[in-house]
Amino acid sequence: MAEPPNPSAEPSAESASNLSLHPTQSTTNMPGLRARLALRLHHTARKYRYQKLFLVGTVPSTASNAGDEALVQQACPGYFATMSTVLSQLPPNQYGRVYSGLRHTIFYLTVYLVSADDPEELPQYLEYSYEYIDSAYPYFPAPTQDLHLDEVANVLNGMITAARVSNPHLATAGLPPSEDEELDDEGETRQALQLATIVGQRFGRAVFLAHRQMFRNRLSWWDHFQLSRGFRQEDFSRPTMRWSINRREVPDIALPEDDYQPTGERIPFPEFCEPAADADIPAGTSCSVCLVDAVDAEEGPVRTKCGHFFHSVCLDAWVNESGQRTANTCPTCREELCHARPRVHVSVPLADEAEAPVTVDVAEE
Repeated sequence: MAEPPNPSAEPSAESASNLSLHPTQSTTNMPGLRARLALRLHHTARKYRYQKLFLVGTVPSTASNAGDEALVQQACPGYFATMSTVLSQLPPNQYGRVYSGLRHTIFYLTVYLVSADDPEELPQYLEYSYEYIDSAYPYFPAPTQDLHLDEVANVLNGMITAARVSNPHLATAGLPPSEDEELDDEGETRQALQLATIVGQRFGRAVFLAHRQMFRNRLSWWDHFQLSRGFRQEDFSRPTMRWSINRREVPDIALPEDDYQPTGERIPFPEFCEPAADADIPAGTSCSVCLVDAVDAEEGPVRTKCGHFFHSVCLDAWVNESGQRTANTCPTCREELCHARPRVHVSVPLADEAEAPVTVDVAEE
């Protein structure tokens, strides 16, 4: 059996790209799952620049979030100590799944903090978050309470306050009009989600940058690849978390859906998104699929009907290529965007179809 890439040295972005884009003869002769994985990566990279999005992608920094990396490390010692322990005990693929799940758990926590008007309910909500992590990731090797999400909530509250100041149109976003009234208006709900997205992405970027050195010191290139693959798989198949404080049931654990593939006609762009101008995108907004700045000269930004921004190629890959049961929902908030493509098991041969174009001009759709 062919050996995985040599982990003794960290390759450059160019060498990583070559490894992913050009499978060698020895790679194509690898039996079973690894051969399928290598060839699938090759074709995915050719279509969707996978190597940029997940292997050698970087998260840009801006003046507005300079220093956030040090802030989250100092203010959330429990979270980083626990994640360091988890990294040493879990295989990279499982760690990638856990990292993805925690990223979205923290986003749901941000949504809750934006709209919560009773601070005394926060401990109850955090307990629910711990229950969710225990249920969704039974292999988590440490007590989930060691994550100290209360420390995370304190940082998020500070970022929410700062975001309200720097975005005056969101100064009252998410605040209930009165004690007996909820956020039923679509515009108010959209503003609350926009504020939560700004804060959630800022915190997520800071956590990613804080983890980066730990990844470099402790993971080989092959480990990085396995971690990125687990992260991507979890993003496509993660069970929905019910974040209402009034719902205490823990969702069922979703089975991995890596063995499904979409079939039938592709869903056209106008059915799930519309072109977005760079000027419409708030500063610091990242594409939730690849974690890279949503403003990209090479990939036109698009906006979903729920008000979130993505690269056109990333959202198209999510909707038309993932083969997951949640592929027709928004990657950020899980609102349904369009009808779902039919899917079949990978063992079922697909009818020959014309190869989809590498890029799509959204404006012409």
